[in-house]
Amino acid sequence: METVKNFFVGIVVALVACLILAASFLLWPILVGIGSILFFVVAVFLALVAGFYIVVLIGYVVRKGLKK
Repeated sequence: METVKNFFVGIVVALVACLILAASFLLWPILVGIGSILFFVVAVFLALVAGFYIVVLIGYVVRKGLKK
């Protein structure tokens, strides 16, 4: 009985894998578009964070210079 259960579980997993593979072949342009948008959002966020820290660094350097 265990062999039959393992066989049917294997068939279900193989079918689900085939469905996911077929869906990825059909939807790859959408996935590429979503990936590009996410990459752009991350790049903008990192640019804003870098800009913030550059301004903080400038303020720190100026305050250190004025103390002397």
